[in-house]
Amino acid sequence: MAHYKRITKKLDIKGPDEFLGFWTRVYFWTQEKKDQLLLPALGLAVAVALAFGFIYYRQQMELSAHRELFEILKDLPRQGAENAATPDTLVGSLKSYSEKYSGTPSGRIAQLYAANILYKKKSLDDAARFYSAVANSGGGLATQMAALGLARTYQEQGKYADAIATLEKFGKDSPFSEEMDFMAARTHELDGKKEIALKEYNKFAEKYPGSPSAAIAHERAAKLS
Repeated sequence: MAHYKRITKKLDIKGPDEFLGFWTRVYFWTQEKKDQLLLPALGLAVAVALAFGFIYYRQQMELSAHRELFEILKDLPRQGAENAATPDTLVGSLKSYSEKYSGTPSGRIAQLYAANILYKKKSLDDAARFYSAVANSGGGLATQMAALGLARTYQEQGKYADAIATLEKFGKDSPFSEEMDFMAARTHELDGKKEIALKEYNKFAEKYPGSPSAAIAHERAAKLS
């Protein structure tokens, strides 16, 4: 008759199941420490709730800001209505709005609109101040548009060195690099620096052969030659 050796649980397993053993220890540890763990867990839950609440609050604030800006801009003359007068109160409303939402994208857009209106009204010093505030407020498309407007304002004021400095500062990797390069060539021409202007026009025509301004650059270069 065969004899069977009794295999104990200890011999059969040959070693602990590390995964099961780890989570077993975790379970008993949390049971022992549940009172101590309760407060941190509640703290984490509150922190998460506050974070989501803040995000929701910011979203609602942005929506409110957009609606308020739309209400202001509805008084802006339609594009193409060249002879339509811009209400004098509009700049004041945009200024108050930009101060209320200072540092936000909506606030910068309001400043940009105000700068454009002031430029058209030939209030160039005020326009330059608004453009400069937006251009130096951070990155984004509004910053680049403001830089372009600032350079244009300086150019019209005869502050050619300031215009060139602005274009050089913001022109690198700008989505408006084509416009800025052409403006730089034109600014040098207005400043009487014909040799530099000729060089810049030729460089522009070579760099942007498909640009609508390429033909103008060739024409200006021919006159300066």
